[in-house]
Amino acid sequence: MENADLIRKRPRSVNFNPTEEAMLLQLVKKFRATIECKKTDVLNNRIKDAAWNQLAEEFNAAGGQGRDAKTLRSKYENIKKVSKKKFANEKRYLNATGEGPAKKIITTDVDEQVKELLGTGMESMVDDDCEGKITFFQCTSQCTNENSESQRVI
Repeated sequence: MENADLIRKRPRSVNFNPTEEAMLLQLVKKFRATIECKKTDVLNNRIKDAAWNQLAEEFNAAGGQGRDAKTLRSKYENIKKVSKKKFANEKRYLNATGEGPAKKIITTDVDEQVKELLGTGMESMVDDDCEGKITFFQCTSQCTNENSESQRVI
């Protein structure tokens, strides 16, 4: 029974070092438009697979431990997941009410690079903490100057 379990286990590879992680993120930045595309149809998935294969070739050409596209893709997804979790926790602590200062989450250069790659969420035009009235200016098609804008007050 023990021998059967040993045979089924997948072979482990060497852990990624910080240099390899940085190189992976630099290459992902190069292929960002393809890799981070939200479309998931057959054609786009093939394009993404080709981009990951090209990325793996460039990664392995730079030296170090040889990695396949599947390994690099899963490592990138894992880095992204961990970084998103850190930033979500930091945001949650900043918005928490209670006594004492907000808890500071320790972020690394890798986390900052991932944040740069993914960007931040969309900024809201309306802030819930605003006191007073909010005025929006909407320009109509006949609008020629600031005086002809219509105002809407909330």
